[in-house]
This record gives sequence, C-alpha cells and structure tokens, in this order.
Amino acid sequence: GLQPLHSFSREPVLSFLHTLDLFVNSASLLMSQKQPKPVLTGQRLKSRKRDEKKKFDPAAFRDELLRILGEADNSLDNFLNLVDSNADKIAFREYAEQMFDVLFAGGLLAPGGSIVEDGAELSPMYVFKEGNGAAEVDAFVDMLNRLIRRYKYLQKSYEANLRKFMLFVKGFDEAQRERLARALAGSFDVSLAQCSVLLSLRAEAVVKDGTAMDFCLRVIKLWVARADMKRVTAGMRNSEVTDRLLEFLPMTQRKMDVLERQLVDAGLQEMVAVVRTKALGHVKALLQQHIKECVSEERAPSEIAALINGTLEKENVTLPDGDVAVILWHGIMSGVEFNKKVELMADQALKHLKTYTKLIGAYTKSKPAEWKLITNIQDFCYDNMNFMKLFQKVCLLLYNNDVLSEETIMRWFKEPGGSQKGKSAFIKQMEKMVEWLQSAEEESSEEEED
Repeated sequence: GLQPLHSFSREPVLSFLHTLDLFVNSASLLMSQKQPKPVLTGQRLKSRKRDEKKKFDPAAFRDELLRILGEADNSLDNFLNLVDSNADKIAFREYAEQMFDVLFAGGLLAPGGSIVEDGAELSPMYVFKEGNGAAEVDAFVDMLNRLIRRYKYLQKSYEANLRKFMLFVKGFDEAQRERLARALAGSFDVSLAQCSVLLSLRAEAVVKDGTAMDFCLRVIKLWVARADMKRVTAGMRNSEVTDRLLEFLPMTQRKMDVLERQLVDAGLQEMVAVVRTKALGHVKALLQQHIKECVSEERAPSEIAALINGTLEKENVTLPDGDVAVILWHGIMSGVEFNKKVELMADQALKHLKTYTKLIGAYTKSKPAEWKLITNIQDFCYDNMNFMKLFQKVCLLLYNNDVLSEETIMRWFKEPGGSQKGKSAFIKQMEKMVEWLQSAEEESSEEEED
C-alpha cells in the first residue's frame, strides 16, 4: 500500500516546490514582454508619393522648354497652344525664372547676364535674338501678356525677372539693351509690369558709369512713344521712379541741373517740369522736417536760418521766399506740443511764435510772399480747430513784428479770392483790427496834409 505522508523525506519535497516556483515566475515574466514582429530581410518600405521631393533641375526644364519652342515652328501662337497642352506635365510655376530667361535671352542666364554654356542650343525664338526689330519684340510682349493673363501666378515671377535683368544690363550688348528697353516699355504700357522694376537699376555697379540713367531714359523715351506723357509721368510717380530719378545718376553728378540736361538731351523736355516740381516737393518736405526738429530741440533762429541756406545749397534748389515762409510756419507750429486747454494754448502759441517772427520776416519782403503766408495761416487755423479763434491774434502779432503789412491784411480782408476755408468766420474776427488799421491810416494821412 501507500506510505503515510510523514514517512516521506522533507528535503526532496522542498526542493521540488522551489523549482516549481521559479518556473512559474519565469513564465509570467516572458508572457509580460512584447515580442518583436518578424521582419523580412531585404524588404524596402514604400514612401508616400506626396512626401517625395522632386529634384530641382533647371537644365532639364530648359531642355523640355526648348523642345516645345522647337515644335512651335517659329510661331508664338503655336507656342502658347503648346504651353496650354503641356501645362499639367511641365512645372512652369516652379521654373518660371528659367522660362523667362529662355524667352528673353535664349537660354539660362548666369550671374552677370551671360548664357550658361553647357552644350545646349539657343532657343529658336527669344526677345534678344539677333535680327529682331521693333515688330518682333512687340509680338513677344503681346504673347507674354496673353500668357500671364492665362497663368496669373507668373506675374510676380515676370517682374522679378525684369528686376534681375536690370542688374545684368551691363552684361548685355547694345542691341540686347535696345530690345530689352522696348520690351519693358511695352510691358509698362499694357500694365504687364510696374515701372518700379526700373528702381533696381540703382545698384552701385550699374549707376557708377552712367549705365543706369542711360538705360532708364531709353525705356522712358520708348514708353512715351507708345503712350502720352501724362500717362507715363503718372506711372512713374505712382512707382516712385520720379522721386528717385536723381539716384540713377553717379554720386558726383546728383544735381537737378545735370538731371534736367540729360532729360533734354534724351528728347524728354516735357519731363523737366514734372521732375523739377517733384524734386521741389521732396526738398520742401525735407526742409520742413529739419525745421520741426530744430524747433523741438529749441535751437536758435540763427541756426535754423543757416540750416535752410545749407539745405537749399546742398540740394541745388532755389525756392521762392513765400514758399520758405510757409515751410517755416508749418515747421515752427509742428515743432512744439501745445496745451490741450484752449485758454492756455493761446498764450503759449503766441509766445512760441513771437520767438521766430524775425526769422519768418526775412522771407516776407515781397507782397506775393506775404499773401502766400497769410492764406496758409488761414488754412492752418481752419484745419486745427483749437486755432480757429486765434487767427486775428496771430495776424496782429505778425503785423506788429513787420512780417505782414497793412496792405496785405487789407487785401485779404476785402478781396473775395484766395482760400475760402473759414473765411467768413475769420473776417468777423478781423473786423475790429481792420477798422483800427483804417483809422490809423486816416490819421496818418491827415497829419501829412497838415
């Protein structure tokens, strides 16, 4: 039979239980750990198509574009049709710069304006092509206009390329410059590009030998031949070309008389008055800003007078005395912060103005200068409501300090002409002063008779 439990040896049983415990723990540990999935050796993971980056290859694009131009059989209309049919296959957006290089220069452009020499042939059709005259260049502009109207995303790239061509203009020969100038004039005329692209000519390398001004005037002259002067000057003004025209001249020649002479020599006499007016506007604004700064820094009137003379001499500009008087007025009145309380502001303004009456008076020695000043003071007081009630007091101060004469004040009071801003209200203010002036004049005439 079976032996009783107490008859078994104790040691073998304990050893068996210990071994069983170790086995259970090891099994639990193995089950808790994740086993790596098997991987097939040599397997290649496929990346998503949208994550793949295409290699940027201008030469390959150039070759494809040359193929299309070749198939066009020297017809720009055919080329446009081929562009339409290949628009989904060729990355015109990504390679817009290279496309305009080929269409203008016949191939890819290297820095400086030379063609990249890698064995590729030149395009059968391009703007700079030898033998192209006015008709061929104009036809290219018309084609580019139609192309960019269809694919509007090319507009910015086209203007960017034109700016690049401005930097490369020294690398183009005379015939290429003429064709480029005609293409620019045509582009400006149909609003295919803004004439602000001409501002890129102000690079020092292009300016220093006169190339910038020569090319700029060439473009303007061709533009004027296509459009009227009014339209051209408006476009130049809106693009700030008129404001910056002096900057196209070498540093040592940046004077108005030099610019005016070059305009006349280029056959652009009508532009002289426009440029002169714009230049005077620039000088006036500059002078007023300088005066304002001097006043805010509480510099002496003598320093301001020296600054005015120095600025006019530096800019090589002559201003009528009346213009300088008006500039002084606005610079003086804008150079201080007036008290917001009207009753305190009046005394502050008159005291402030009195400091500069002698300086202003130096530029009102003629009746036209006085007239210009008093009408501008009228506009200022009307535009700045806190000064509405001060017009008469300002006029009296300037009269007592020989800035405004009795004759000019009486003319302003009696004549219906001039500015009408607040005129009726200001006339009412001036009635007592005018009566006083008239009575003083009568007394003076009676004394002379006696």
